[in-house]
Amino acid sequence: MTITEMAYDFKLKLDKVDSQQKRNLKDWEVDWFLNDAIQVFLNQVVGGNNIRLTGFEEEQRRYDDIRTLVIKSPSSLQPGLPVLTLNSNLYELPLASLAKDYYQLVRLRVDISKTGCANKNTGVRQIQHDDLNNALISPFHKPSFTWSEVLTTYGASTNSTDEGSIFFYTDNFSVLQAYPDYIKRPNKVWLGTYNSLDGNYTVTVPQTTVDCDLPATTHPRITDLAVDIATGVIQSPNMLQYTQMKLKINE
Repeated sequence: MTITEMAYDFKLKLDKVDSQQKRNLKDWEVDWFLNDAIQVFLNQVVGGNNIRLTGFEEEQRRYDDIRTLVIKSPSSLQPGLPVLTLNSNLYELPLASLAKDYYQLVRLRVDISKTGCANKNTGVRQIQHDDLNNALISPFHKPSFTWSEVLTTYGASTNSTDEGSIFFYTDNFSVLQAYPDYIKRPNKVWLGTYNSLDGNYTVTVPQTTVDCDLPATTHPRITDLAVDIATGVIQSPNMLQYTQMKLKINE
């Protein structure tokens, strides 16, 4: 569906569910509900919070539902990225340097080098911060060029960007480039009839719009979610029911 079609579908379903209200929602309100539903839908589909994204990979349908958001590297959409050298054994990849707005990591490989050895391309191993000290000195878990072992953690960027960074820990070898496969943030849909508060969208002549970039098969489910959210807001002045419903949806 185009955003115009999604907005029509949303209003039609809302009228059926909320026939006693008959509220004439403004375009920016419709967009807000649809964008909120898109984010809830993405949270439902992805699940998991680790580098392997077990929840995301466990069902083919889940993969299909967000296939248009998965950015592969190296590719024309996301070339390999040079990393920042913080010291001889610590390197940084600012997530703000990615070609698309970052949402969650799927897979990560890096090029590593060591004097007198041929360069290697290898995967990485994410580690919890409270395990890092032991891992860096453990003969079985510490970084190793020989065994192609690179440790990673997440943290605030050294350049103070809001997106944060991935940090790479080595042991007398260098990280040259990173190749992240990741889920990008979905488009914020926009009906094109108003100037957005964030300043990203401005009304033009001729009129332009921004469509949902999730697969078309997901659009009816997204409008259903938007109707649920809107119904909670309209029928719950104190927002209690809405908050409970949204928390349940995001479980």
